[in-house]
Amino acid sequence: MTRGNPLTTVLLSSITVLWLSHCPSLAHATDQPEITLRIDVTPRSVKVAEPLRLQLVVTAPRGARVTFPQVVGSLGPFQVVDQSSISDVPMEGAPDRRNWVQTLTLESLDTGKLTIQPLEVRVELVDQVTGEVSSQLLHSDPIDIKVVSLLTDDDGPEDFRGIKGEIPRDTAVSRDSTIKWIAIGAIPLLAIGLFLLRKSRRRTELSPVEWMQREVNQLESLSRSNQLSMNDTYAQLSAVLRRFLERETRIPAVTLSTPEICEALEQRGISASTLKALYDFLATSDEAKFSGTANPGGTKNERVWSEIYEISRQIHEQSIVTNRGE
Repeated sequence: MTRGNPLTTVLLSSITVLWLSHCPSLAHATDQPEITLRIDVTPRSVKVAEPLRLQLVVTAPRGARVTFPQVVGSLGPFQVVDQSSISDVPMEGAPDRRNWVQTLTLESLDTGKLTIQPLEVRVELVDQVTGEVSSQLLHSDPIDIKVVSLLTDDDGPEDFRGIKGEIPRDTAVSRDSTIKWIAIGAIPLLAIGLFLLRKSRRRTELSPVEWMQREVNQLESLSRSNQLSMNDTYAQLSAVLRRFLERETRIPAVTLSTPEICEALEQRGISASTLKALYDFLATSDEAKFSGTANPGGTKNERVWSEIYEISRQIHEQSIVTNRGE
């Protein structure tokens, strides 16, 4: 049996250590957490003004910061009827991973093959050791949606039917005249039908207060089942409350600071007592979100739900009075 040269062994070991020390990316390659983006659109074929649902689902490690695209009014050829989002939802069997979900309800008055272009989502991770923040951009795939007319189930104008021989001139003129008058009469009927359809759709939309109650109920269920900590609950309630303020009062509450929100609402006639309750709630939520130190105990855990309902109720009622005064 031949023994290896001790000097050769030492040299090889030294070279290996030096090589690894200059390739830290290899050491951390397996430590990179997996981040995924999934887009679900249902159904893929709709009629004019028929709603469809788009969902963006991000799966990332706990503690990630996820920023969904800001969609206001329309998304390409589609009108945005409603939208909501929920953050930091625990995954069963994966305690260190969370889901973030944005849901959009869309509809269109155009027909044909319409495309939802790729959407961009930003995910930020904070290194628990160094405190460094890394950012990653995720892009969804484009989605084709088929929108068909309410008048016919045919695929489109490019699908022609066969012609049955020559039509006598008198008959052709008579039929052309009949078709012309039918078309003239159908145009206003179609316009009225689309108007009534959109009006009935609007009636079924959730009001800002109803939308907020739905979102708060979901968060309350997660919190009471211990799937959300009190700090996380305050952070999520703050996001819901800000989006409610945008829909109810038309101020950009998501991008404003707490003092700026109160100042804007004061100019819209919201009372001082309501503003104080709103300021206290948002200040506590901000503390929970940015420092993680807000952890009210005792009866405060139960009062949080009644507080946010009362704040939204007062702002809604006072906004109605202000709008009537204008």
